[in-house]
Amino acid sequence: MRGTWGTRPMKNGGILRKFIVISAILVAAITCMAQSKRVETSLAGVSLGAPMTEVRRILGVPTRVVDTPIQDVAWRAGEREYYFVRDKVVIKVHEGYYQKPRMQSEHSSGVLGISVQGNGPVDKSIRTGRGLSLGDSVENVRRLYGRVPQDKQHIQIYLTNGNILDIALDSNGMVSEIDLNLNQE
Repeated sequence: MRGTWGTRPMKNGGILRKFIVISAILVAAITCMAQSKRVETSLAGVSLGAPMTEVRRILGVPTRVVDTPIQDVAWRAGEREYYFVRDKVVIKVHEGYYQKPRMQSEHSSGVLGISVQGNGPVDKSIRTGRGLSLGDSVENVRRLYGRVPQDKQHIQIYLTNGNILDIALDSNGMVSEIDLNLNQE
């Protein structure tokens, strides 16, 4: 005698067990899909891809700017790092730029990466979109991002939108640095 879906009848509630397993898989898949829509695109109130005018509006005047020209190109190009100090935290914003011959002005890539470094706790504006902040525990990282691979004092998360979240931990397992970088591929 054939059972449901062309299988033999199962003993001891086999069909019920199959239904429970399939339901659990569906719930997990729906949860993952919902979480994947909440991708990280900002840190410390600054969004990846934002122009520097917006960054200055949010963070104010940088305390330091480091310009690193690229030497091997036929036009003026390079990278800039802007440093801001806020609430005992150093915020670094990274952008690329170029200016080809005959261009009236420089073209900027917008924000390619954002980094915060310091000791927590810090004010709520210096957090990721999901709420991770300096001084948080590795357990909080796992609560916010799920099972993440950890290599000693470093966690790297490849987000569903291609962005990369790097988290450094101090010797006590507390978050000491957060880097959010735009995937440039």
